[in-house]
Parts: sequence; structure tokens; C-alpha cells
Amino acid sequence: MHYSKHGPVLKDNNKAYALRFVGMHDVNHSTAWLKMNKSINLSQWLEALKMQEIASLNLVYADKEDNIYFVHNVKSPIRNSNYDWKKVLPGNDSSLIWTEFHPFENIPQILNPSSGYIFSTNQNPFFVTANEDNLMPENYNPTMGFQTRTTNRAYRAYELLDKDTSISFDEISQYKHDNKFSYNSRQYRFMSEIFNHKFSDTKLINAQEFLTEWDLGTDSNNLHAAFGVCILSPEWLAEITREPQPDPILTFTNCVDEFYKNFGTLSIMWSEVNFLERGSKLVHIQGGPDVLRAIYAPRSEDGILKAVAGDGLYIHLKWDSNKKQISKSIHQFGSATMNINSPHYDDQINLFANEELKNTFFN
Repeated sequence: MHYSKHGPVLKDNNKAYALRFVGMHDVNHSTAWLKMNKSINLSQWLEALKMQEIASLNLVYADKEDNIYFVHNVKSPIRNSNYDWKKVLPGNDSSLIWTEFHPFENIPQILNPSSGYIFSTNQNPFFVTANEDNLMPENYNPTMGFQTRTTNRAYRAYELLDKDTSISFDEISQYKHDNKFSYNSRQYRFMSEIFNHKFSDTKLINAQEFLTEWDLGTDSNNLHAAFGVCILSPEWLAEITREPQPDPILTFTNCVDEFYKNFGTLSIMWSEVNFLERGSKLVHIQGGPDVLRAIYAPRSEDGILKAVAGDGLYIHLKWDSNKKQISKSIHQFGSATMNINSPHYDDQINLFANEELKNTFFN
């Protein structure tokens, strides 16, 4: 193991890279999580975060006193601003060995915005509520290294929540299970390149027209979703893995060939393609990659998709007029995830697929 004053070193016969990363000397993560879980008000919850032991997470908070709060909980070093920290830096400059961090008070956070809502969907910290309440990136040190991506889920959350001035508990479930792509999303811009392309092959012209008819939904009876998701999935995978964006025209033609090979048509109901599997159970599930009903599945030889990621355990909370908490929850499989012989190994899968929640049980 090679080591430098920056930190651990990776090397081969030609070059060496010294690594320095936030949290590399922290050991009290569990203490911070415990303090968060034991807290009974916002002040105590923030005290746990001020330890700066949880290095990087978007967090949201709500309580019975009607507080809502968002924090981009980044632990960011105080860096030499004369360098571009997005690039590889020289290893022989000791001024680049940072040891101090921006204090918790200086990181992006919003308490009780006037809009009355907050959303967090793995997006950048400057698009989490109504436009008038969002933070401004120019008010923060550029070397802090903020996430810049805006997910489709963020666009859809904003489009659904911002126009609703009185959001009910039932609507929370409706919005959470929304399964559409936004016309403002990165995915739609990718697909638009296909709409504007001049094809000469009749089959591709027909497929192009078919794609333009898609309403961007991934509901069970949608006849366009399977073909649309085939096109958008490689783009999403490239974005999440920071690979170059695939060629949209090549992606489109490959999906046309794949669909005629597997199904003999482009028009096939999403309920016949997208599934959740657990033990001997195989159930259809609505949703798709980077929609609020998040379902991710790898491509397969026969075109049938089986979810491997996305929605898992989620919980809906509210407080009644007496400040009593009401909680509903669901897990995609069950509470005994490791015990195949337990009745709770897969007893929630049908509720989950039907987008239903149950009461949360604490005993």
C-alpha cells in the first residue's frame, strides 16, 4: 500500500495518483446517525448534523410543529481557489492538502420556505422548492463542488407540487406514484433529436411517428412506454455512470430492431414487459427509470424487464390536529428480506405493485 501526505496512492508503471477525500479520517458516522434517530425536535436533529460526520447526503426533515427543512449536507473542504478542482491536480504542491472544512452553517439549507413544500430527488441543491424560495449558487463558494444534475423526478415533483396550493395526504400518494417523464427533462431533450431526424427507411419513419405519439407515461396500459423506455434507458445509464451520451439515432434504430425481433411490433403494453420478481412471484409494476415511481431494470435478450433497483421501502407521514403522527409504509418485498422461508419474505410485493401502502407497525 502506497501512501502520501495527501492520502492513499494508486500507481502503475507509468504514473501515480494520490487521493484525498472527505470523510477519510472520520469514524463517528454511527454516532451521528444515532443522535439523529434519538432527536425529538429540529434543534437536536441539527446538532447531529453539525458533527459533520455524515459527509454527503441530501436530507429532508418534517415535524409536528409544521417545520419543513432541506439541507444539502455536504462536508466541503476549504480549498485553494487558484486551482480547478474538477481536474487532476499536481501532487507536489502542499497547499493542496486541505485540512479545514466550511462550517455547517455555510452549506445550502432551507427552513420553512414560503411555498410550503420541499422535494429531494437526487438533484442539485438549488432546485428543491418554488423558484422564489430556491437558493442561489452564486452565494456559495464555487470550490465546494455542488452536484449540478437535475433529475426528471425533480422536474416532475416541481410540476406537480408547485401548482397545488393545498396538498392532501391522498395527493402525496398520487404524486409519489407519478410515472411520467417531463417535457423539460434531459431525457426528453435526448429523444427530441430523434423527432427532428430525417429518416429514409419506411420502418424508421413509422417508428419515429409512433414515438412522437407517446405521452411520456409508464402506466400499465401504455402502448408506447416499452419502446420509449428502450430508447431512454441507455441515456440514463450513461448519465449516471458519467459516460458519454449515446448516439440517439443509433439507440433508436437498435430499439426498432430489438422490438421487431422480440415482439414483432413496437406497440406492446407496458404490463407485458415490466416486472418485479421475488422468489416464485413475478408481478407487473408501473414506473420506469428516473420517474417518481422509480423502477430500473437492465436490458434482456427477450425484451422482458425485471426490476433490480428504484423504489424500495418508502413511508408517508402526517400529523393530525392533535399533533399525533400517522404513518403508512410499504416495502417492495417484505420485512424478512433474508429469510426465504418466512411468510414476510414476499408478502408485500402485491401491495407494492398495486401502489398501496399499509399501516406502519412498530412491534
